[in-house]
Amino acid sequence: GYEVVEMDCRSLYNDGNDIRDRCSVQEAIKGCDYVLHFAGYSSMAGFQGEMGSNYGTNVSGFLNVLDVAYKQHIKKFVYASSSAVYEDGISAVFKEDAMINLQHLPSHYGKSKLINEMLADSYTFAYKFPTLGLRYFNVYGLGDEKKGNRCAPMQHFLNAKKVGEPIVIYGDGRQAKDFIYVDDAIRITFQLLESEANGIYNVGTGAATSFNDLAKMIGGEVKHIPNPQRTYQYFTCSDNTKLISAIGIQKFILMEEGLKKLV
Repeated sequence: GYEVVEMDCRSLYNDGNDIRDRCSVQEAIKGCDYVLHFAGYSSMAGFQGEMGSNYGTNVSGFLNVLDVAYKQHIKKFVYASSSAVYEDGISAVFKEDAMINLQHLPSHYGKSKLINEMLADSYTFAYKFPTLGLRYFNVYGLGDEKKGNRCAPMQHFLNAKKVGEPIVIYGDGRQAKDFIYVDDAIRITFQLLESEANGIYNVGTGAATSFNDLAKMIGGEVKHIPNPQRTYQYFTCSDNTKLISAIGIQKFILMEEGLKKLV
């Protein structure tokens, strides 16, 4: 029911505009009621390879969109944060009010997202500008196949099975993530947008699936190798207490059903 104005540097429709370009952002936001800001570099492993460019996009670009949205009197500014802001292995589940030390985060991607949250909070505190940060957990689903090497683990596993190669898992495979199907992530995003919710909310299922179990569901030969990544988050699991208080109990697409959709 919404009329959507798209701004994407890889879109066929906007001639390569960049969120760091203020004039482009002003033109895109003009006349809008809401801004949903999901642009950014999202690879934990690859972030370090282009530090200046990636921090420029994820932090300077974010601040640019946030400031333009505020000055154009947007009703609510919704943005993608990430479960990558949580310190790995701190607790069994991740709660929004957990104390997070920026220096202890394993990835620069996670640091860039935590900085985004701090910037948004400063606009809410100083200007009473309503912002909503969504800490998405491990989103997967249709369209992920277009992300190449940055796709979700199950897409990597399915790609390997399709070409008759072993499923490669880093380490012993006991690492576990809170995987949420993209349709559920979208539904929750709009429910929170249309609610009175502000601040930070987890967007996950509240259940973690190990990589070994994921590989069993997909089937095929499995090959375990040492983890080559210097920054790696071994466990994620959302605490949904705050989410439920805002929009009620949620029913999620089960992993088996989500995998069938991908196949």
